[in-house]
Amino acid sequence: MLEHLTTIRWCEVVSKFVYEQKVFMLISVNQLGLAAYIKMKGSDLVEVVGKTFVFESLKSVNEWRVEYNNSCCIQHDIWVCELRNHLRYE
Repeated sequence: MLEHLTTIRWCEVVSKFVYEQKVFMLISVNQLGLAAYIKMKGSDLVEVVGKTFVFESLKSVNEWRVEYNNSCCIQHDIWVCELRNHLRYE
């Protein structure tokens, strides 16, 4: 069953809980590209609060950031933003 462990770390980890010997964290992300990457990799979206996405994850936000920054996905996101800027000025 669930054993709830409350912890706050840099206001990103909302809480931790243990389920089947794995420690899941509720992490909050307000960067759209990173949130999409976390969801694409299989983490469950728990809620959206304003412009912040809250996920259930085995990894910390910093671990996700490093993985995302080392992936090809960040290049895609950079180019989407750059091309969107062209549309704004036409």
